[in-house]
Amino acid sequence: MKRAFRVIVSSFEALPDSDDKSYQKRRHVLESMSRVKSYVVLVDLKCYALVLDIFHHLLASLKDDHSSMTLAYVESILVGILIEVDDLLLKFLIFVLYRSHHYSCVYLTLFLCAAYRKLARSYHPDVNKEPGAEQKFKEISNAYEVLSDDEKRSIYDKYGEAGLKGAGAGMGDFTNPFDLFESLFDLGGFGGAGTRGSRSRATEGEDQVYKLVLNFKEAIFGVEKEIEISRLETCGTCNGSGAKPGTQPTKCTTCGGQGQVISAARTPLGIFQQVSTCSACNGTGETLTPCNTCGGDGRVRKSKRISLKVPAGVDSGSRLRVRGEGNAGKRGGPPGDLFVVIEVLPDPVLKRDDTNILYTCKISYIDAILGTTLKVPTVDGTVDLKIPAGTQPGTTLVMAKKGVPLLNKPNIRGDQLVKVQVEIPKRLSDDERKLIEELADLNKAKAPNSRR
Repeated sequence: MKRAFRVIVSSFEALPDSDDKSYQKRRHVLESMSRVKSYVVLVDLKCYALVLDIFHHLLASLKDDHSSMTLAYVESILVGILIEVDDLLLKFLIFVLYRSHHYSCVYLTLFLCAAYRKLARSYHPDVNKEPGAEQKFKEISNAYEVLSDDEKRSIYDKYGEAGLKGAGAGMGDFTNPFDLFESLFDLGGFGGAGTRGSRSRATEGEDQVYKLVLNFKEAIFGVEKEIEISRLETCGTCNGSGAKPGTQPTKCTTCGGQGQVISAARTPLGIFQQVSTCSACNGTGETLTPCNTCGGDGRVRKSKRISLKVPAGVDSGSRLRVRGEGNAGKRGGPPGDLFVVIEVLPDPVLKRDDTNILYTCKISYIDAILGTTLKVPTVDGTVDLKIPAGTQPGTTLVMAKKGVPLLNKPNIRGDQLVKVQVEIPKRLSDDERKLIEELADLNKAKAPNSRR
């Protein structure tokens, strides 16, 4: 812990002098905060709250200055903190910022950058030779790419992994970016922003997943669908409390109504305290007589029909988020979200390759020599395609803007690529053979002239 404070303080003291008044004001704020050295002796959660307070003040004092020099300075401090602090403090800082849902702000973008650099250094294949390290390194890099880019994060929130692929993000080795950072830093063991009080009884509802099957054209041009889902809704008998009508919840005797139990252990750095959820009340701080309708859960399962607008350009694996249409929250908590996963049925003739559509046509060798016009099926209907004279086997002709609309940008479409196969007959009629032989004789007669 002392090492962490030394990193912060030394960074403050290293600020260069400047004549700029706003810069001097920020420097004064940072120097004032650096005088908290006397608090380093605290070893309980108050110390973590103090570090977090310093951390917020540091970034708030610099948030209006987006110059590359200032951002690089703040990032260097964060990297130093991440390297020097112990795991518990690291988890605490990341947990509070992660759960605050302020990840679009500059200061959290910087924090994620520092966290990424620490993780990337740990899993880099040149450093970590353990099996799976290289794959984890790729996942970390892709997750950071999503988290640090406002546009990509917005696309992921709406359409998931398939949306990023459709936008050309190149997310080859992908995992949920938030789940990845949460799992790597093991953020599940904290009850809140450094407080020891009981957990809120209200908890967010679980997300729901629904599989939606579309035909080929529906996926390309978009469609409106009405779907029926089964989900947990607030119990009307107990109004979501989970308690039998006429009864009242009582304080949990195991945790004393706190919802958490604290265990302590002495270490060379001081007293290490760990907070865990009370198993007797599941963190609510209360026990109750369960409702006969919902069995104490506060929710009952019901069916609901939902109108869903599927955007143009989705593909198998695309994920649509319908906010608030998941399971109801417990004890008045907010509902979860509904995630609609798309499956696209194949077309018997046309094939899809990202935003392009592939089609193979067969022509006779006569048409290949002389040229012709074919009726070609497309997603827009049958279209005439001119086959130029002298077309070679395997030639690919491009039908511009007859492909798939780009997800989120329906005015931009791919192409339809038509591969030409030339059919050579295995058998000829006598008349056909005679004509071919005459043509061969004509070519032989022309050959000497062509070599002159």
